[in-house]
Amino acid sequence: MEGVGRLCKEAVSATKKEGTTSAKAVRARAKLPQELAKIEDEAKRINAIEMIWRSLYYAQARTSKETAKLVCPMFCGELFAIMSEVPSLSAHCSLYAGDLHRYSASSKATISLHYRRAVSEAPDWGQPLNQLGLIAEQPHDIRLFLQALLAERTFSGTMENLGRAIEKTIQEGLIEHTVELVKITAINNNLLDLSAKCTDFFAELRESTFDVNLIVLLHILTLTLQHTSHNFIDESLRYLMSCLSDSWSLALNKVRPKGHEVTQEDTLMLNLTKRRRRAEESDEDEEEKEEDVEKDGQPGEEKMDDKKELIDDSLSTLILAGATEFAITAYETIACLKEKQKVTGRALTENLEKLCSQLCDRANLMVEELENACDETDEGNTAEIRWKLDGPLGGSEMAISAAAFFLFKCVSSVTIPLVLQSSKFKVYRDGSVQISIDELGRRMGNLRAQVGTSEDVLWIPIYIVPDLSVFEKKLEALRSFLRGEKLTIIVPTTVLSYIDDHKSKNFCWRNALRLIRTGQRGGSLRLEGTQARREDVLDEAFYRKSTLETALSLIPESYKEKSCLATVLTTSPEDYDGIEINPSKRRASHTYSIREIDSFRERWIKELSWRSA
Repeated sequence: MEGVGRLCKEAVSATKKEGTTSAKAVRARAKLPQELAKIEDEAKRINAIEMIWRSLYYAQARTSKETAKLVCPMFCGELFAIMSEVPSLSAHCSLYAGDLHRYSASSKATISLHYRRAVSEAPDWGQPLNQLGLIAEQPHDIRLFLQALLAERTFSGTMENLGRAIEKTIQEGLIEHTVELVKITAINNNLLDLSAKCTDFFAELRESTFDVNLIVLLHILTLTLQHTSHNFIDESLRYLMSCLSDSWSLALNKVRPKGHEVTQEDTLMLNLTKRRRRAEESDEDEEEKEEDVEKDGQPGEEKMDDKKELIDDSLSTLILAGATEFAITAYETIACLKEKQKVTGRALTENLEKLCSQLCDRANLMVEELENACDETDEGNTAEIRWKLDGPLGGSEMAISAAAFFLFKCVSSVTIPLVLQSSKFKVYRDGSVQISIDELGRRMGNLRAQVGTSEDVLWIPIYIVPDLSVFEKKLEALRSFLRGEKLTIIVPTTVLSYIDDHKSKNFCWRNALRLIRTGQRGGSLRLEGTQARREDVLDEAFYRKSTLETALSLIPESYKEKSCLATVLTTSPEDYDGIEINPSKRRASHTYSIREIDSFRERWIKELSWRSA
């Protein structure tokens, strides 16, 4: 640490006297990687790289945009030299490289590349996620701020950045961005104060244009105020209820043409509006009951029961309408405010686990409603229920993840086919899932939190790699899966054999070998194989139908009595679209582990160890 401090002083002094590119300043900075490598304590090493950044790089890059453009290539090269010498600092170096490019007004793609590399190297660190939020262009990208707040190592400036972002989006009239930011802030602050600050903004939106996001936001605020308000007829709650009812009425009148057949969603939303109006009409009665209870000196149990019933009805309506994400947000907010805890670190993860348990408990109660919502056909209960999650009320990582988990929980007791469908994935009743690797990578954290929350059923996530596309194009995304503890990735030996045969000709195959080696050592990757011919996996004619069934047959026999969440990892989910999976074929009569195939094991383990030799 002392050596790093001495070199920093030399570099700063030389920079002030002779300039950033002077020979003396460059020599001092060039010695920093070796000095950092000498520091054994990881915490001291992190403190050292932060000191280097503040004193040498940040001070110069923030002088002006022109200066940043001049020094960016040189400074990035020096950071990569540190990264090469001290791999444990890769996340910090990638983060600082992204900052340098941001200060020099580089392209968003270049900036995002460095920040995302930092996220992949240190997924529990909030600062790279905060930086990605700063450059977000799409509304759903703003949720990176929320991920930053939930990280184990939070970044102190995230909430300040959120406040600035809200002011900016309101000024620019970006409705969807503002809603996303307010939702994030709602989870971390008291919504009573937030609703007071944003009342004018809500009123303006309400009068100027209809936007479904406004309705969602109002619903979340209403649910939270119902829980936190000391008085059930609180003025803010009454105002938001009025906004919600009027907004839904406007939505149905504006979106649905005259003569349009009333859909299930229409019915659900109208029922929600009726509940709101009934609650308003009963305000006076509730107030009288409260006064009577206070005179008797007893707590208002009836009032709290009514309030809880109203909240539960609202959440049920949201879930049935496919707006699962917003039910989750409401649950999270209510739980956090109830426990009066600041949502940082792992606090929200714990709340999400509680939420999943609550969703599972409610699943059995909602099965009857789901069945009644289906129109019976001539063949009996054979109609499909399709939950569309691509519109403004869904399609996000949290909504899809929670809805999928909810579906798996209740599907065994439902007597009709259920299909959870999106443009990005499809879930079938037999438990099979087809989905793109990009979507899975973004939802990995949510799935981990949901696994194992049910006491009566053990949910084991199985990720199957049936083709070469993931190894060829999405190694970084696949690497994020290997950091989990409660999952198994299954790869047919025929796919691995192809990689083994071509590793000398293709750089990505060599990276795949390193990835598999790391996953095996960490216990999160399992190699399962059959005696199937290689062409059965690789041949294009056989590819579409049989590969998935072959891969599903690789689920280990030890999982036979347990429920498995089988997910296909592929960059071409459309190749598996519409394939009927026979549940009996998900259990093979014989499974072969690489560890039980001596001839293959000796050759494979030798190749996995070549780099460490």
